[in-house]
Amino acid sequence: MPMKETYVLSDAISLVRMREEDRPDIFTLMQTIYPPVYEHLWEDGGLAYVESVYGEANFQRELLLENTYSWRVQVDGELCGVLRIILDRKSPDFPDRPTMKLQRIYLHPDTHGKGLGKKIMDWVVDQSKEEGKDLLWLECMDSQPQAIRFYEKMGFQKGEAFEYPSDEMKKEFRGMIRMWKEIS
Repeated sequence: MPMKETYVLSDAISLVRMREEDRPDIFTLMQTIYPPVYEHLWEDGGLAYVESVYGEANFQRELLLENTYSWRVQVDGELCGVLRIILDRKSPDFPDRPTMKLQRIYLHPDTHGKGLGKKIMDWVVDQSKEEGKDLLWLECMDSQPQAIRFYEKMGFQKGEAFEYPSDEMKKEFRGMIRMWKEIS
């Protein structure tokens, strides 16, 4: 069953499916919120990463991928983050289980500590259940302890460690871990 265009999570919070015409606003948002948190990982401060993911060619390509959904996170109608899930992405740690991957969640730092991340994660877990998945997984930089703590607080467990394959990322920061959560 296809996912809806808009999900209202509360009076203030909504998820609105990304469209091609959203790219300039999303690109500007990511240029604002990504570097302050992740610039230390990259030789160029993360600018090439933002361009590679949110530049025109990749943005359009990702919107067309089957079983992949990207949303604008809005609070009181204002764009404050992005969310992307992949419905049928197998976990390397659990290749025989029906899984869903949380590929991206980025929220503006002004929203941190206000319960927005938890509300979105609860929605993602609910979507996993509705899609008949019994495991939700993600990949997280091992140099981001606040993100790891957040996911652990949300019930995720640490899985396998691996190295992010990028020549633009500083070698000492390429470590990543997969995290997973049972969906019941």
